[in-house]
Amino acid sequence: ASPAPVVAPPPIVQAPPAQQLALAPTGGALASAVAAALAESRCSLVSGGIEAGSRVRLTGYAQAGGGESALRLRLASAGVPAERLDWQVRGFAGPYCDALDLLRPIADAFGETPSGLALALPGGRHRLVLGDLLTVRVAMPRFPAYLRVSYFTHDGEVVHLHPNSADAARVFPAGARVSLGDPAEGGPRWEIGPPYGTEMIVAIASEQPLFDTAREDFESSAAYLAALRDRLGRAGRVAAQVLMVEVAER
Repeated sequence: ASPAPVVAPPPIVQAPPAQQLALAPTGGALASAVAAALAESRCSLVSGGIEAGSRVRLTGYAQAGGGESALRLRLASAGVPAERLDWQVRGFAGPYCDALDLLRPIADAFGETPSGLALALPGGRHRLVLGDLLTVRVAMPRFPAYLRVSYFTHDGEVVHLHPNSADAARVFPAGARVSLGDPAEGGPRWEIGPPYGTEMIVAIASEQPLFDTAREDFESSAAYLAALRDRLGRAGRVAAQVLMVEVAER
């Protein structure tokens, strides 16, 4: 009888290594990923930091709708899980993208020590109605600085609250508290009226004056931003803060 044919064993095929799932960044990598995403997110001004449990606290402003969605998408693409976000970013509607993009490099950055410059309305309000007085409280940064506070309207105009024709530019000490528009302290009386919508107050502190000559009390936002763009890099150390305010008839 013929011998039985020898059957060769099947070749051993090694399974490919299991694909590793991308892990969310932690610690310094997480802070760097968030900071990079925020720096590249147009039409927003957002800061914050990493809190206990690797929670990502975000505060500031992003354009309502598309701007907010784009920011969330950038964070997700950077590997930041949505469940880690402490989202305190307020959406806004208004022509303020160019201003925010210009100010972002000099505003408080995510994860870094704040400049100390702060901007608020009395009582922490974010909404004013017809007949209310506009009073702005400013805390100066941790360095002596000139201060420039401007009120941007949603129809493309800027009103300079300080300095202006009645209130000359001057240096304020580090950490000083400044009140603008408070008649009880001898300030002017700025009363809220139409047009209504989302308005923006911008405070900029700088070691050197931003402009060599005084600007008009009222001007277009386009003209002011163009002038700022040319001067921000020439004023020494600078810091910026933004406050969005809803203005309504009632």
